[in-house]
Amino acid sequence: MWRGTSGRTLAPVHPLVEQALALWDEGVAQRDDAVDRFRAVYADPVVVNGFPTSLKDLTARAAAMARAFADRRITVHEVVEGDGFLAFAFEIRARHVGRWVGLAATVPPSGGEVTLLGMDIFHLDDHGRVARLWAVSDQSDLLADPGQSSPR
Repeated sequence: MWRGTSGRTLAPVHPLVEQALALWDEGVAQRDDAVDRFRAVYADPVVVNGFPTSLKDLTARAAAMARAFADRRITVHEVVEGDGFLAFAFEIRARHVGRWVGLAATVPPSGGEVTLLGMDIFHLDDHGRVARLWAVSDQSDLLADPGQSSPR
């Protein structure tokens, strides 16, 4: 079970989702064995939003996230499992401490608390690893004036 910031159990979480979130949340991407750890969860390459992505590039993205956001707290709100896929909606609350290169803009650190919302759909290969994924995120808190959270 994944626990939210309040300590209460939210959605029952599939073990693969827990493994994936731990890779992105526990500083794993900055370790020497990061690609090997990611390989336990993701195929190499993994197709992200239609683009083949090496695990080296995926771990670099996770390391950038670790540098940009400190004190991260992840809450999983919903998990849906089907034949060969997992989908989940989540929220990340963190302090914005480093430069973030997002899709909409490069954002300098504000030092403030931000909330990032996301939804991922994992398509699994025959080995149970993530072969393809669709990831959608709402990073509007990063684009708001510093200290001003976007309305939710």
